[in-house]
Amino acid sequence: MKKMIITFSISLLLLLFNSNNAQAQFVRVRHFHSVERIRPICRATQLVWISGYWRWDGYFGRYFWIPGRWIERPRIWISY
Repeated sequence: MKKMIITFSISLLLLLFNSNNAQAQFVRVRHFHSVERIRPICRATQLVWISGYWRWDGYFGRYFWIPGRWIERPRIWISY
């Protein structure tokens, strides 16, 4: 019984200490400006332009530019 109480106490302490170890991560970089590009001509009527944006890459630890592109217009499905 004594061994069970000690095991429970240690488990409880480890649980309490591990939950407090969460740390906030802040990225200290300035805001990027949008990259001005000329929109290419749309070759179909069913396409929608998606503007480019900056995307964070956690592996390399930096932002990189995703260029704008034409995508097919989303279809709206209505089910009754």
